[in-house]
Amino acid sequence: METPLVIVYNYGAYLGILRTSLELSTEYNTGVAVGIGVGYKISAKVGSESYDIVNLGVTLYKSGYSIEKEIAFGYSIDTLPNAENYIYIYTRPYVVFEKEKCYYYGDPVGYYTGNERLRLYISEIAVNGVYAIGGMKNGSPPYVLYDLLFNDNASIEQIIRIDQTPTSDGDLDPGESILFKHVFNYYDVCGVDFEASVPIGLIAGSICTAASLGTCSPFALLLSAISISLELNPSAASVTVGGLLSNCGDGSYCGLPPIGGYNVYEELYMRISKLKYRAYTWYGYCEFQVPVAFYVKSW
Repeated sequence: METPLVIVYNYGAYLGILRTSLELSTEYNTGVAVGIGVGYKISAKVGSESYDIVNLGVTLYKSGYSIEKEIAFGYSIDTLPNAENYIYIYTRPYVVFEKEKCYYYGDPVGYYTGNERLRLYISEIAVNGVYAIGGMKNGSPPYVLYDLLFNDNASIEQIIRIDQTPTSDGDLDPGESILFKHVFNYYDVCGVDFEASVPIGLIAGSICTAASLGTCSPFALLLSAISISLELNPSAASVTVGGLLSNCGDGSYCGLPPIGGYNVYEELYMRISKLKYRAYTWYGYCEFQVPVAFYVKSW
């Protein structure tokens, strides 16, 4: 399935050209983390006509890796004003819903405890040798419903304003760039190497909604708030998924001829999940929120 790694929407006619570059290095194993959402009687709560995902009592955990192998990938795109592009690879994603059931000795029937969980993971990435199969396309990615991506019950829009980076003043000026690793580190406040957010939950929720699948449709909103992490081998802790986002202005700042952009600053935004990941540390536990997708919207 076509799985977007980066989505860039240059939302406006009077803006600069945005250049996006993404790289996975062959020098390190690439891991795709398993995302787990744990809660009590989740299925009953999402069965109501409307629900607030914050009040579902669902906690997210990053749990091991479904894939860990040598993968190379790299792509660069230029997004013109009032246009949208995305970089993607082909994966095989899964969403599994599980209910806990207990049995007493001699009791063949058992009972459900009410504890339930969702597991989101990727079982395979399509490759040619060590290179992931993918590329770039114009427009919005398939399998992603923007009604879910922009649903304020599942996620919030947040400006990218990161200290000690060019965005510290709240925007990206012509000729300025920001490295993806600084964006990843900004949200990875617990230091668990949560890097590029892969929108497996958003894709699953979009398919459930579009296909009107009665079994999973009630879960669509909840799923849309869960992403998993694509990252390099945690043993190479100082290395992250490479890439950057640049404001090329009218094109001249990136060596391009004037092709429709303007030399103006751009404000960058991401959609951040309302659900929290929890990580256990030596002093207890730490909670953090991550983007529902690596979706960058500029104004």
